[in-house]
Amino acid sequence: IFRFSMIPPPGQDYKGKKVEFAAQLSNGSRVQFPQTLFWEPGRVHKISLELKGTTQPFPQDPQTFPKQPLPVPSDFKSLAPHTFQGKVLIDGHAAQDGTRVNAFIDGVQIIGTRSRGGLFTIAVPQPIGRNFVGKTVEFRGRTPDGRGLRWPQSFRWQPGGRTTVALEIKTGAPSGPFPQQPFSSALGAPSIDCIVKVLGRIPRGFSDISQTDQMRIAQQCMSFGGGTSGAQDIDQERARLELERTLQQEQQALDKARLEAERELQEAQASLEQERLKQDRIRQEEQDRLDQERVMREQERFKQEQIRQEELDQARFEQEQQRLKREQELDLQQQKLEEDRRSRQRQQEDRDFKAQQERLRREVELNLQRQKFELEQRARQGLGLPPLPPEQFPPPGDGRPIALVETEDKGPRRGFFTNTTVGGLGTANDLMDPTMLAIMGIILTLGATMLQMIRGN
Repeated sequence: IFRFSMIPPPGQDYKGKKVEFAAQLSNGSRVQFPQTLFWEPGRVHKISLELKGTTQPFPQDPQTFPKQPLPVPSDFKSLAPHTFQGKVLIDGHAAQDGTRVNAFIDGVQIIGTRSRGGLFTIAVPQPIGRNFVGKTVEFRGRTPDGRGLRWPQSFRWQPGGRTTVALEIKTGAPSGPFPQQPFSSALGAPSIDCIVKVLGRIPRGFSDISQTDQMRIAQQCMSFGGGTSGAQDIDQERARLELERTLQQEQQALDKARLEAERELQEAQASLEQERLKQDRIRQEEQDRLDQERVMREQERFKQEQIRQEELDQARFEQEQQRLKREQELDLQQQKLEEDRRSRQRQQEDRDFKAQQERLRREVELNLQRQKFELEQRARQGLGLPPLPPEQFPPPGDGRPIALVETEDKGPRRGFFTNTTVGGLGTANDLMDPTMLAIMGIILTLGATMLQMIRGN
C-alpha cells in the first residue's frame, strides 16, 4: 500500500496531464507499471499498480529515483493567508449588515464572511496540498433577503498579502444576476422538484439559471393568467422571492452537507493518518525492541565467546606451563643423572688412576727391589759368597710368592732379564743397567699418567 501527493511547482500546471508510475525493485532493477491516470486538482485517486508477464525496464534516469525524498517547496507548505478588506456596495449604497461575502478560487468556495456597516474583512487561506499562488480570487455573496450577488471584481492571491478592495455591483443593470420579471404573469412560486425536473440539477440561485431556463421554468412550473395588474406584479415578486428562498435553502443544505462531508472526510483522513502514525510508531518501537534484543543477544554471545576463549587460552596456558615444568624437571633429572654418571665416572677414573699409579709405584718399587736383589746376588757371586735363599727374593707384582727354580750357576751374571755372562753382550748389559731401568720406569709412569689425564679430559 502506498500513498503520496502530487503538487505542481509554481508556474506549472499538471491539469489533464498523464501520470505514469515506475518502481525500483529490491534487486536494484527498475520497472514501469502499465497503469496510468490523469492529474486533476484536488482529486483523490485510488489505483492498483500491478505487473503481469514481461516487464518493460524503466529508463535509467538518475533524477527518477532520488536517494532521499525531495524537499517540499516552501510555496507548497501551509502559507500565511491573503487578507482582503474593504467596502461592499450594491447599487452605489453600502450593503446591508449580514450580507454574505464568499471567496472563490477555481470555482470552489474557500471561505466566507458577513459585512457590517458596509465593510468586510476576509482572510483567504491556502489548504495543505493546494497551491493558490497567483490564482484569481472571485467574490460572490447573498443579501439578507436572499438575493444572489456576484461581484465583477477579482484579485490575485499571494501568501501573506493584504489587499484593500471595493466590491461594487449594480443589480438594476440588464446584465445583473437576476431579471426583474423572470416569470411574467406568475401566480405562484414554482416547486423545487419542478425546477430540478426541468434543469436536471439543483441550481445555486438565479445567477445559476440562464434566461432560457428561466422561461422554461416559467412555462412548465407556473400557472399563467391574463392581465398585468399590480396584484399580479406583487404575486410575481412574491413567487420570485419564494423560489429564490427555496433555492437558497436547498443551496445552504447542499453547502452544509458538502461541508459536513468534507469535515467527515478530513476527520477520516486525520484518523487514518493518526492510525498510520500510531502503527508506524508501534512498528518502529517493535523494530527498536527487536534491534535492541538482537544487539543484547549479540553482546551476550560475544561476551560468552570471549569468556570461553579466555578459559581455553587459560587452559592452554596452564597446560603449556605444566608441559614446560615437566620438561624442566626432566631436564633437571637428566642433568642430575648425567652429573651423577659423570661423578661416578670421575670417581671410577680417579680410582682407576690411583690404582694404576699404585700398581706402577709397586712395579717400580718391585723393580727396584729386584734390581737391588740382583745387585746383591751379583755382588755375592763376585765375592764368591753363596747366593741368598729364595725366600729373600722379592715377590712378583701381584704379591704371590716366587716359585723356586733351580738355576745353573755358570758364574757371575749381569742384568735382570738377561743370562749373559760377564764379558758377554755389552750393549744389552748397558740397557739392562739398574739405573737405566729405573729411569725407564719413571718415564713410563709419567707417560701413563699423562695418557690417563688426556683420557679423563
